[in-house]
Formats: sequence, C-alpha cells, structure tokens
Amino acid sequence: MDNEKIETLNKGFLEHAQALFGPIHSGWKFVGVEFGAGPHLVYLPESKEVLISLSDRARTDDVQLWFQLSHEMLKFSIIKTI
Repeated sequence: MDNEKIETLNKGFLEHAQALFGPIHSGWKFVGVEFGAGPHLVYLPESKEVLISLSDRARTDDVQLWFQLSHEMLKFSIIKTI
C-alpha cells in the first residue's frame, strides 16, 4: 500500500477513535508511520511527537496493516498524559 493510502487510513482511524473516545488531550502530536521494528508507538519527547512503527510484514499484508495501524492509532488516541 502506498504512503498516500496509509495517510488516508491514519486520518480515518484517528477521526473514528476521537469520535468514540473524545479529542486527544495529551499534548502529543501524531507525525506519521514507519515500518521496521513495530508494531509500537515511538515517542519523541523533545518535540512531543508520536510516530507509529509497524512491522515490515504490514508493508505487504493489508490485513496486518489494518490491524496494526488501527491498534496503534487507538492506543495513541486514548493517551491522557505521559
């Protein structure tokens, strides 16, 4: 899946999570997705940004992409404070 489609999924998952759980109040900003050692959230404390890291398998397996991305986006959307 190309980066544009992944960004569209991100936006949709984040909007849906906020519709269910309310707006994000943590002060952390979501900045994108990377592939490699995931799935997990990568915190960049100097800039208060969060990056979603997905496994390499999610790059070529749409089921893994949807599952991992939705799971990590949900975790990000319900963070209150860190």
